[in-house]
Amino acid sequence: MTGVQTCALPISWAPFSFRDAQGKFSGIDADVLALLGRRLGVQFEAATRDDWPAVYAGAQAGEYDALVSVARTPEREAEFFFTQPYLTFPLVIITRAREPILWTLEDLRELRVTSPRGYATTLMVRRMLPGLDIAETSTVEEALRLVSAGEADATLTNLPNVSFVVKTRSEEHTS
Repeated sequence: MTGVQTCALPISWAPFSFRDAQGKFSGIDADVLALLGRRLGVQFEAATRDDWPAVYAGAQAGEYDALVSVARTPEREAEFFFTQPYLTFPLVIITRAREPILWTLEDLRELRVTSPRGYATTLMVRRMLPGLDIAETSTVEEALRLVSAGEADATLTNLPNVSFVVKTRSEEHTS
């Protein structure tokens, strides 16, 4: 591998990939790519898109050399080659504070569920709970807003993503 390698990333998936206050590509993915680039003697160029569906469509069209931070799913294995995961995170079910805790996916059966379009969690829930009506959003933040507003009962995502969104939004409201 030499030269510049183009890696596709959604720009709205903090803390993995996002633009910082100065508009610079930041996050866990940026750090991993910088480290990997130094070790391999390669420069990685981030080809950012607004959301995951746009990134995935570009990858399917062959616009990039690699995808970063992509969860392996049966649907994706049919189209792409995967390395071993370099990080893994627990998935969590998010509800409003005054609602009962949901312990399993089965607990979602009778609820209004929202989840980002094309995310691994959305694909997994569709496979495991066929027939569940899921209102799809563009981002995790949008899904969380629907739950917070009472327009959905629950959403699913990985723990670092929801922790980052909740922390940064609560800091914005207390500043």
